[in-house]
Order: sequence, then structure tokens, then C-alpha cells
Amino acid sequence: MTKEETIKTLAMLSAFYGNGKADPHIMAEAWHLLLKDFDFCDAEKAVLNYAKNDCRDYAAFPPPGKIVELIKHEANKYNRLFNSLHKGKPYDDLDEELKCLCPPDMYQRGLDLEPEELLNNREKFIGYVRKKQLQLGGDTQ
Repeated sequence: MTKEETIKTLAMLSAFYGNGKADPHIMAEAWHLLLKDFDFCDAEKAVLNYAKNDCRDYAAFPPPGKIVELIKHEANKYNRLFNSLHKGKPYDDLDEELKCLCPPDMYQRGLDLEPEELLNNREKFIGYVRKKQLQLGGDTQ
């Protein structure tokens, strides 16, 4: 690492942990490097859920790792929903977080498919559920 690279690394750390005192362009670049591989809707829901449930007495910027963890959890909900469907789990046995993603009739249509057909349409099903979430404004549970 060169001296310039060290300075960039420190600037990035300041962007993450400088409590808003970092250069806005460096801060945006640092966070972009961290979040660029994630879906915007998952990130938005994760941030909203974090803010909604943050009961600290002081408003400190959240740690980057916590935001990434919450985004991954958000994205994983769709996989968990599909896996429950593929295993034939009844809708009533789903946890509330998954029920918020998919209405019972849509879930039942998936249960009615042959297992191979369901597997072949995995991405289509997840995409449809995501699209419906966007239209409904998503869940912020």
C-alpha cells in the first residue's frame, strides 16, 4: 500500500466512522464500495427497519457492518419464502415476516405447481413477489 492508498483508506474509515464529518464525496464513494452489490430495495427496507427500531438515546450513524447484515437479511427473506414453498410448508405455518411478503393466494398458486415446475420458475416467483412488494410499498416490519 502506498502513502496515497493509506490516506484513501483512512478517508474511507472517516467516511464510515467520522459521524458525518467526512467529505461528502469520499463518504458517498466509501458507502458505494460497500453497498454496490446489493439491491436498492433491500437496502432501503433495511435502513428503514433500522431507523424504525433504533431506540438509542443518541442518533449516531449506524456501523456499516450492521447495515450490510440487515440488507443481507432482507434479501434472504425471499429465498426463505421460496424454500418454504418448495418444501410444501403451509402458509399458516410461515412466520409473520414471510407472510408479509406474499399473500395466501399467491403462495397457494406456488404450492399447486409441480415441484420441478416450481424450481424452474424460482427466479420468476421471487421476481414477482419483489415486484408486488414494490407496488404495495413493501413491508417495514
